[in-house]
Amino acid sequence: MSAHSPKKRVLIINAYFDDLRSQRARPNKVPQSMGPVFLAGYFSPQHWDITLWNEQAHGPLDQAKAFENLDALVLTGLNNAFDRMKQLTAYAKTKSPKCVVIAGGSAVRVLPKLSQEFFDIVSLGDAGDIKRIINSEWGVDHTNPDPMPRYDLCNWMRHVGYVESSQNCNFSCSFCSLTAEGGHFQNYSLEFIKRQIKAIGKNKAIIFLDNNFFGNDSKFFDQKIDLLGELHDEGYLPYWSCLVSSDFFYDRTRIKRVKEVGCTALFSGVESFDTKWLKSIHKNQNTHESQIDQIRDCLEEGMVYFYGFVMDFVKRSIHDIQNELAYIFEDSSISLPTYFTTIVPMLGTPYFYELLNDDKLLPNAKLRDFDPTTLTIKPKDPLPQVAHFLKNTQNMKGFRKKIFKHSQAFAKRYLKGFDRYQKLLFLHSVTQLMVQNTPNDLSFFKDLFTKKTERTHISTTEFSAKEFSPAFPIHPQYAHYFKPTFITDECGQLTSEVAPDLKKESAKLRRVV
Repeated sequence: MSAHSPKKRVLIINAYFDDLRSQRARPNKVPQSMGPVFLAGYFSPQHWDITLWNEQAHGPLDQAKAFENLDALVLTGLNNAFDRMKQLTAYAKTKSPKCVVIAGGSAVRVLPKLSQEFFDIVSLGDAGDIKRIINSEWGVDHTNPDPMPRYDLCNWMRHVGYVESSQNCNFSCSFCSLTAEGGHFQNYSLEFIKRQIKAIGKNKAIIFLDNNFFGNDSKFFDQKIDLLGELHDEGYLPYWSCLVSSDFFYDRTRIKRVKEVGCTALFSGVESFDTKWLKSIHKNQNTHESQIDQIRDCLEEGMVYFYGFVMDFVKRSIHDIQNELAYIFEDSSISLPTYFTTIVPMLGTPYFYELLNDDKLLPNAKLRDFDPTTLTIKPKDPLPQVAHFLKNTQNMKGFRKKIFKHSQAFAKRYLKGFDRYQKLLFLHSVTQLMVQNTPNDLSFFKDLFTKKTERTHISTTEFSAKEFSPAFPIHPQYAHYFKPTFITDECGQLTSEVAPDLKKESAKLRRVV
């Protein structure tokens, strides 16, 4: 390529359907996707004009001009973002017919055959697989020889930076998409971790995006903490947090150790305190000792503890869940969940096949609706009752007084042991819980003056015409890209569209492109 040759243009997008169906940006939602940032690092800056867009933080990318003169469109996203990836492809192909569309992420890995019908190149590997694709399509010189996440192109981190020190998980919970994909837990090198942190700088709090920060190698974990301690002493990592599995707490000295090197908060996948249910979803690591004791010991050590509460309406009744919630709200010695969500039957997981085989998936369930706020399952209790209960947990109707009362008692007990930043984390968590069903920025004021369609929270009746309508005219040959993907038919069985990818529970995902 000569010095005067124009750079090729690549647009890298994290495709996203908002759980609230507001189609608004959610810049303050934590955590944020960093997929585009990592993918961008593999493109040579000398040969590519690189643009990143995170629909979670920025909102839907619907401006026609953004898709003009593209040489490549790279898409990633979660399971239910598959249809959004199709739509973005239609935009790009309309405005840039010769654009090469590369699609990856969990949505594509679980639907590899279907993906080949919509995208030019299907990547079933991790972010690093883009290097091979660039080499093959445009030549080795178009690949960055020293790939590093392009934090300089990321304008959505604001006051919080995101780092990864590992990928995948060493556990196999039956409802987790990582279990469906079958990837092995892998630590990144200490040098790569160090370079990420230094690239972010000294003034940001950092969240480690690892699915399991502790992992399965205690020796490497100790080395990693030593490294973080050195960086903390140099002024990096002023405050940081991470997600750990329950086995991290088996040795309580680890809490103090991470706190000494700047860790201020831990998130752990509690999901529920019901041991029987935890075993039913193969989350056995949470059943070896009391999770209540783990939370208390963590808080008493002066460490903020976050967790989510998952409601499985197939295996448990509303009455059972209400009793557990009553216990949580009454016990101020433990923190409140940071969110309440229904369990999602992620495609290809053991839990998904369990429901499919037991005829527990709703008929005409759309892939877009496989999110934490929509029912795609046949619950134990009457469906309208469960939908009403789910709706109340999303807007905290009937819970706000309990949240306020619990927070008062909790603050009196623990806040004296928290520093200023931790107190802000606590306040932010409680505030977010109280307004869980609204976008977490000032844009929600606009909704006060906008007529909204009442949600049903049930996939068979929930539909957003706006989400599946093109924002600008597209070429007629891509009109079907705006049709929703149905997982089940009118009988609750797999549709012919997805059956080739999902019909065999024992089938391993084939990592081909």
